[in-house]
Amino acid sequence: PLCETPGHVAHGQWEASYLLTSSDGLELREVRFAGQPLLRSVKIVDWHVGYPAPEDQRVGFSDAVGCPVFSAAAIIPYGLPEIATHADGSLDLALTFRSPNWPQPCAYQYTFAAHFGADGTLTLTGGNEGRGCGIAGTYHPIWRIEPVAPSSLSVWDGNETTPLHEEGWQEWAAGGPHAFQLTGAGGEQTISPLWGDAELAYVYWTQAKPAEGQGDLPTLGTCCALDERQGPEQFIDGEALAEHPVIWYVPRMTNAERERCWADMELEDGVLRPLVWPCSAGVRVIADSR
Repeated sequence: PLCETPGHVAHGQWEASYLLTSSDGLELREVRFAGQPLLRSVKIVDWHVGYPAPEDQRVGFSDAVGCPVFSAAAIIPYGLPEIATHADGSLDLALTFRSPNWPQPCAYQYTFAAHFGADGTLTLTGGNEGRGCGIAGTYHPIWRIEPVAPSSLSVWDGNETTPLHEEGWQEWAAGGPHAFQLTGAGGEQTISPLWGDAELAYVYWTQAKPAEGQGDLPTLGTCCALDERQGPEQFIDGEALAEHPVIWYVPRMTNAERERCWADMELEDGVLRPLVWPCSAGVRVIADSR
């Protein structure tokens, strides 16, 4: 079965494994380019969906995607992973997750896509395709990125590089120059936001631990916060970063009716068909040693 069997892709200079998890979507593992390790793991562990409620309260969901091992409420894959190879040595891997009643209200469809570029650039996107429970929805996908044991981790803010020695977090404005820079045995890497429809992002860096996402995280944090309380902050305790840091990237996207993060039904030739106005955000990983 797909949920229990690791997959593998190899094309051009790329190699990677992937696994459909019980609650963390499609996880890429042991990504290599030109024989050099690029990432240990990358996945979206949760989709937080929040809506305004009376008396300044907020309500919503923490959507787990994957195989419904722990909960029948998990949003399950809609089909098999789609793999496409290209003559230039690039490769695409994508999977869609769909609620059974999508695109009806309060049903959701999410996408995960990876483009393995011929030049050694890995582009990862997480998409939302509505419909949601209203026109004031806020989406926070929780990305977990585990690089390959860098000897140093720094943040570039457009002007200077700041080495990171202890766990911490920052808020980044959309469209800004911020990026993580890593140095290791295989050379240098840059991990930067792919902003897409994001308005801002919370980023965190923590020490890798088995209980903090190396296995499945059925849920992380709460659905509806509009600040840094997205879940990864609970892993920050001032611990020194050793050789296995983890980067958490949490962009914020808001929906707009028939514009973004939205879906509807339209009658076409007597048949109701879904119309989609997607939104997405992600990360780009560049191996500077290529």
